[in-house]
Amino acid sequence: MMFGSDYPHSECQFPDSVDNILKWSSLEPDTRRKLLRDNAARFYRES
Repeated sequence: MMFGSDYPHSECQFPDSVDNILKWSSLEPDTRRKLLRDNAARFYRES
């Protein structure tokens, strides 16, 4: 799973989309890092 914060999409919460994810206290730091960075890097092989 990856989180997309690009604009413009109807489900986008621009300009606060990433800030809203960072506020999710239920996410462990490792899960947050995977969601926001690591999974996309692995998918696009840019790790």
